[in-house]
Formats: sequence, structure tokens, C-alpha cells
Amino acid sequence: INQITLYKRRDETGLVLAVFSRLDMSLQWLQTYDTHRNRTQSLLMSKHIRQFNQSFFVVVVSTIAWEWNAPQSLVKTLEFCGAYHFGQWAHVFAEQKHYKSTKSDLQQTASQEEFGHPYALVGIPGIGTGNGWESLMHNTGHYLPANLRPQDAVIR
Repeated sequence: INQITLYKRRDETGLVLAVFSRLDMSLQWLQTYDTHRNRTQSLLMSKHIRQFNQSFFVVVVSTIAWEWNAPQSLVKTLEFCGAYHFGQWAHVFAEQKHYKSTKSDLQQTASQEEFGHPYALVGIPGIGTGNGWESLMHNTGHYLPANLRPQDAVIR
């Protein structure tokens, strides 16, 4: 974005926050928060997002795993910016232990290593829950068939 590389390393965990002016699409904020390993980083991300108003686009994308330490304060902040699925996923995966179960986990894959669901959000502070553009995928690598041509995003 604007000649700035967002992903410098492939082994980072957490969420990248980029904030753009709605007036001229200029980059106003860019930071990676390790929301997977560090609860304090999650709280800091929530605080940083809350300093922006409806004059900005808030863009959030995941880097490998982000789920483990995504607290309710971050959920509410992203819902304030238009997220919906983020809160559901954080409720399932964040801040709790996961154990295999023959009753509720038919594939018996639940563990502390079930993280890394690709996530993206484009929202506006104050737009309200479910009104942003959000993408949340499974972490199994089967989300784009070889013959599928996805739509290009156009931001005007």
C-alpha cells in the first residue's frame, strides 16, 4: 500500500491494522498486533482503532493465527466498524482451552493448534455490526478452487 510492504515476515501472528482517509485514501495508520500470543496487543489494537471516526476506512487482515487472545473489547471495536463473524470466531477460539471430543468434534481435530483462519475486514468506525465487508475462511487451504475466478475489489 503506497509502496509500503505490509507483510515483512511470513511467521508473524496476529492482525494488521491499516487505516485510510475516506477523503483521499491516504494511509493514516499501519501496525501489526500479535493478537494470537499477546492479549495486551489486542487491547492496544482496540484502543488505536477507537481513535478514528467515520472519516476513515479501517482495514484489518490476519497474518497466520490471530484468534487465541482476541478479547471481547476487540470484538466490540471491530463490530463497531462493521464486523460480524469476527465476534463469533473469537467466542469459539479466544481465551479458552480446546479439547478433543468424540461428541462435538466429529473430525477430532480440536486442539490448541486449530488457529490460523484467514480473516479480512473493510469497515468504517460507527457503521455498525454486520455492515462492513468481511471475509473469514477455514484454515484448511481449500477455499479457492482452481477454476474459480474471484471478483476484483473496486474501491471508489
